[in-house]
Amino acid sequence: MKVYRPELLSRREYALKRDRSKFRTTVWNVISTLNSYADKQLSSRMLDYPIDREKFVEVAAKELQRASHAASQLQEAVELLDQIEPLRAKEKSARWLANYDLLLAQCHAYQLRLAQFVIALDRQLADAKTPRNPQSNVWNVRRTVKLQISDETQLERLKEKYPKLQTVLSRLKDLQQDTNRQFAFVIKEHPDTPWARRALSETRSGFGMRLAEGKRLKAKTGLATQVKIPKF
Repeated sequence: MKVYRPELLSRREYALKRDRSKFRTTVWNVISTLNSYADKQLSSRMLDYPIDREKFVEVAAKELQRASHAASQLQEAVELLDQIEPLRAKEKSARWLANYDLLLAQCHAYQLRLAQFVIALDRQLADAKTPRNPQSNVWNVRRTVKLQISDETQLERLKEKYPKLQTVLSRLKDLQQDTNRQFAFVIKEHPDTPWARRALSETRSGFGMRLAEGKRLKAKTGLATQVKIPKF
């Protein structure tokens, strides 16, 4: 890990040194742009979609709008990272190389997962399936290793609605293989590092998404009045 140690400079010195490099500046800008804490539209709702049809349509529509924004941001990020790929050979910092390699793989992985998220919600909007278990009261988006593949009708519909995801939607399996190779490259180039461990974790969790029924327990009311406060 010695070669991956951060440069312990002041914030000002660090920023000035970073900004003198197009490679490092681009990596930093991509990370800043994709910060979901700064841009709330990049976050996707994964749990507690209403079972009720009308309410589901309302919630899903908002989430799909956010997904469209995220798709645009991810596509721009991939394009920027591809543009600086020739500069990778000139970068001397192992830490910045690891940042770039993992970031590029993650952007492709997130494009895949976003496409799967869109497929899952759109499929429920079109099919209006009901839960098998009568006790289920929510839909949850779950990760899965297996990709959900669209039929031609859904594929054409999604391509029109989400032009930034056209390539991803059309080449899901090929992109899955490419993304796995990118994560494998991170593990090979940066063995026994946090970057390699994250790459392995991303690979194992898979890139697929599906909608699963579930049961959310409702909080009991009046608990505060039932709790006995001990006397001292």
